[in-house]
Amino acid sequence: MYRSAPRETSTSPSLLELLDRLLHTGVVLQGDVDLGLAQLNLIHAKLQLVLTSQPLL
Repeated sequence: MYRSAPRETSTSPSLLELLDRLLHTGVVLQGDVDLGLAQLNLIHAKLQLVLTSQPLL
């Protein structure tokens, strides 16, 4: 008879669990982008990304 190996329990959460927690509480990412040529900045952009989950109705 085939017996499966006992499941290993991990104390650290998986990547999927971490992503679920982050989306449940919400995440805000901010950053700046500078595009230029020859030491001259031509475009400066400030970016902000908000990630969150919304319950289904």
